[in-house]
This record gives sequence, structure tokens and C-alpha cells, in this order.
Amino acid sequence: MREAQYDRRDLSVAWVDYRKAFDMVPHKWLRRVLKAVRAPKVVRRLLQRLVPLWRTDVAVHTDEGEGSFRVEMEHGVFQGDSLSPLLYCLCVAPLSYRLRRELGFQSQDSAESTTHLMFVDDLTVFAESGEELNDTLGVVEEISEAMGFELGLAKCATASLRRGRLVSRGDTTLPSGASITEVEYGGSYRYLEVEKVMGAKFWGATPTFGGPHQYFVKGKGREIHLITLPFPK
Repeated sequence: MREAQYDRRDLSVAWVDYRKAFDMVPHKWLRRVLKAVRAPKVVRRLLQRLVPLWRTDVAVHTDEGEGSFRVEMEHGVFQGDSLSPLLYCLCVAPLSYRLRRELGFQSQDSAESTTHLMFVDDLTVFAESGEELNDTLGVVEEISEAMGFELGLAKCATASLRRGRLVSRGDTTLPSGASITEVEYGGSYRYLEVEKVMGAKFWGATPTFGGPHQYFVKGKGREIHLITLPFPK
């Protein structure tokens, strides 16, 4: 977005969130992906035996006593282990491959256009016009539905720049009829713990501490970032 602002170019961007991404991974889709990427048979056989055994035991402690029950994992992958992020990334890889065929945003410093950025379950989509962004989001919705994932529309957002300035083009309507809210001037969207404040100008501003875990960092031009850091106790 900085390049579009500084060079006064057109850019439309969408931040896409998946509802309970790790919990929604269909096990059938996981098996198909592992076969498609030609994972070693020993790995596929191992997961085929392990996945049906995935479960969580929940213990409940109340004043009236204690109890426990077991939850079978009919879909989804665990969080907190080293294998699950790799399995999740493999499951969403087909979407990334498909998005590479879109037009995207052509940077002046690169021979190839940037269509999207994906970090685990955080997806950002780029286009040079609102119409192209609508088409790309339609692809995102279609492929996500085919994979068995559901968009977390409440956490999705769009923004558009025209000749480097933030403009309003309204909410984006997806082919299914659902809509993604546009970030208004002065509004913000948090991506990877960095909050983008749209349209704000802070020329000559100095860093300002906002609490024990947050501080503001001045951006050149029209952008300011709110970064959250895990300060040691």
C-alpha cells in the first residue's frame, strides 16, 4: 500500500479471514491433498491411522464435583504442535496456486505482479481495480467452499486507493450474496498484529507508547502502525 500511496497508483486490497480455520479442515480434503502432492505413502498411511484417533478430553470442575467427557475430532487439526501448521498450509495451497493466475498488483520493483500474501490462515488479496478485486474475491469464495472452509466475514475487510488516495467504493458483495465491509477513512484493520489506520496523516509524529504491550510507530506519509509486542515481565 505504501508504493501505491507514494507513486499515486490505484490499488484495491482485501483482508480475508477464515472462521476457526484450524478447526474447519475437513479430514477428507486433507487426505486428497496429501495424495495430490505425492506425500510418501508411509506418511499417508501414518496419518490415515492417526487422524481417526484424534480426540480431546475435557475435564469439568464445579462446586458439585468433577466430571469429564471426550470430544471426537471429526474435522480440523490440532493447534500448538509442529505438524498441524504444515498440514493446514498444504490444505490451503490449492487456493494460493489458483490466485497466482489473477492479475494482481504490478510493483515497479518486480517483474511479476503480487496477487496475494498468505501467512497460515491470514490472507491478503491485491488488485489494481475494484472490479478485479471483486473477481478475485469470487475465486477465493468458490475455492474456499470447495475446500470446506468458511469465511469469517465479520473479520474480513476491503480498502481502495485511487491515485494514492483512499476512496470509498462501498461494501463488496460476493457471488453468494454475502458482503465484506469496507474500511472507512480513519478506520483500521489489524493484520498480523499490525493495525493499519486508513487515511491518517502523521507527518513529523514521534513514537508514542500506548501501554505496556503496545506502541505507535510513525509511518512515512499517510500511514501509522500499531504494533503489539510480547514484552517480558
